[in-house]
Amino acid sequence: MFRNKPVWVVLPNAGIGKRLGSTIPKQYLEVQGKTIIEWTLDVFLKLDYVDGIVVVNHYEDSKWESTNYVGSIPVITVEGGEDRFNSVLNGCKHVKEIAPEDTWVLVHDVARPLVTAQAIYKLVDTCLRDNNAGILANQVSDTIKIVVNGKIQETVSRELLWQAQTPQFFPLRKLLSAMKYALSLNLQLTDESSAFEQLGYVVNVIESPKSNIKVTHPEDLGFVEFIKSSVDK
Repeated sequence: MFRNKPVWVVLPNAGIGKRLGSTIPKQYLEVQGKTIIEWTLDVFLKLDYVDGIVVVNHYEDSKWESTNYVGSIPVITVEGGEDRFNSVLNGCKHVKEIAPEDTWVLVHDVARPLVTAQAIYKLVDTCLRDNNAGILANQVSDTIKIVVNGKIQETVSRELLWQAQTPQFFPLRKLLSAMKYALSLNLQLTDESSAFEQLGYVVNVIESPKSNIKVTHPEDLGFVEFIKSSVDK
């Protein structure tokens, strides 16, 4: 328990990582002797305020069974949906079946293995203190252009722009209602916060460490390798 609230983690793990150009889903690629998903699990398994983890796997996943993880809290697997949004929804539905009414949930991309315990703690502490949902995010530092057919149409002010990351943290029942509402409207949303915002709920933004990247391109693996090797020295 953390501030007397149960906290569960949902890890959508049904992606196949096409953009990385590998025949192996990116979460099962190895860095410093561990797969990406094992590094991610390690972070959450060490948090003493987490009550359990739900990993949402692709129905054809043949690699999860060889995943190594050690912790004192349950790690449960469920089958994913047709996309990330529906996979998270499946995971949250399962948490609802087994966890108390006042449970909060951390939704995190398995392909972000460099998230820190300190950043997660700050997110959870802020949200539970304010009784608001929240996300980790980085303020945009580059100049942003709107481009159509290879030509700049507009330069956008970056002053109010932030890049959403994970974890994202919500009261479970409200998140489920928001996600079901978004589906009823056939909204094409790329994160859980977008669904939450549709119902007018407040979402806190907590600045994320710059290292909390999502492994998407081949060069990202090199960055993870560098960070993990530096930590071990």
